[in-house]
Amino acid sequence: MDQTLTRRGLLKRLTRGGLALTTVPLWTGLVLSACGSTSGGNSQITVFADANPQGEGLAPLVPQFEKETGIKVNYQVISETEITNKASVALAAGDGSLDVTWGGVSQLPRWETAGWIEPLDSYLSDTSLVGKQFNSSDFIPACWQATVWQGKRYGLPTLLDTNILMYRKDILAEHHASVPETIDELLAVCAQVNSTSMPAVVLRGKRGVHANIWIFNIFFYGEGGHYYQGQQPGGPVPAGKLAADLTNPAAIKGLEVYSEFFLKHYTPAGSAAFDFPETTSTFKAGRAAMLVDDIAFGQEMVSALGEKVGFAPAPRGPAGQYPGFDTQMWFLAKGSRNKEAAIKFMVWSTSPEIQLQAAKNGQYIGVTRQSTFNDPQFKEFVRPDLLAAFKADTPHLDLNHFVITPSFDVIGDYVSVAVTQAITGQLSPQAALAAAQQQAASYLATHPSS
Repeated sequence: MDQTLTRRGLLKRLTRGGLALTTVPLWTGLVLSACGSTSGGNSQITVFADANPQGEGLAPLVPQFEKETGIKVNYQVISETEITNKASVALAAGDGSLDVTWGGVSQLPRWETAGWIEPLDSYLSDTSLVGKQFNSSDFIPACWQATVWQGKRYGLPTLLDTNILMYRKDILAEHHASVPETIDELLAVCAQVNSTSMPAVVLRGKRGVHANIWIFNIFFYGEGGHYYQGQQPGGPVPAGKLAADLTNPAAIKGLEVYSEFFLKHYTPAGSAAFDFPETTSTFKAGRAAMLVDDIAFGQEMVSALGEKVGFAPAPRGPAGQYPGFDTQMWFLAKGSRNKEAAIKFMVWSTSPEIQLQAAKNGQYIGVTRQSTFNDPQFKEFVRPDLLAAFKADTPHLDLNHFVITPSFDVIGDYVSVAVTQAITGQLSPQAALAAAQQQAASYLATHPSS
């Protein structure tokens, strides 16, 4: 990957005038004939899918693929907190028990470095597998770029993630509160609307890079924090040997601010253990005034709350706005014994037509195909103000929200533990980050290429 891609460069690739994505003719023509030991007939593949709206939205469509190809799919929907570990174990075993797995930009460098995933370049150039009309240029450019590491392509994009603020219009109006645009304003509005019966905001507290770190980094980077020496907030790592830098004043400030929401009881009881299933179900059930979380859940909130819910960009900090960027993707297991069948599933499931159906099923907005995003049927079921919040986020998408380097899954997990310790009051933010810094320094000393 071109690891020096800047946020300005990302914006140029992702957007042209907001999110005016070029419409490309729908991709069609996947070769669905089942022949040979690895491409059909009695082939069976195992797929690990994340239990997010995309993974769940695709599930009802899998029998369609099985009927069209004769390829049986063991499609397992696994919670995000479990899937990384479960996939890592199966990938490391290399025994053919896993063919396709969910992953994201944070898994790509580590899994490639470990030799667990297969490059896709040669498969995607084989029209007998992908069809003559396979159109890679239809993927949103930033998503397509995110699937490359060390000059080779390893993934097919399934979901574009960023974060927004979701809020109850009626509750803010009742308290004469304005929609917050900054982190400081969010704290102020929390103080204004918070009550025992209606906590002000729901945030993720559960340990994990894809759990609390996904939301925490909005505040961490927003206050000017960074993970590695020489790294800018939300930016790429510098060349050469990496060193952790988790105890700088801006990093400590970022954790202090995030902890304040929990320690002042602006969040619901037990939210230190919340990941997205708990944060979203709490807000959807009308048990919080605001939610900062993935835009993928926005349309779900419209279905549950109707016109009571409003949408706004993620809050910005003194150092800028860092709403997050992640391209979730399918990876091909190097140990797969049915690679051609696996490729057919990956290509089919990321085609424009199937993305549209899965988005409708899962009620999510983060499709990765330009033609799907511009499809009138897609725009019919996505509320305009949700699209507007997405467009407002796009100039600020930080490609390194999950830092693209092999060590980040480990270093990020150390920080996620520090977040949990600080928001529960077990340790001060400074002490929690000092412990994470010590762990990170030890890890990087023994993994110098990370």
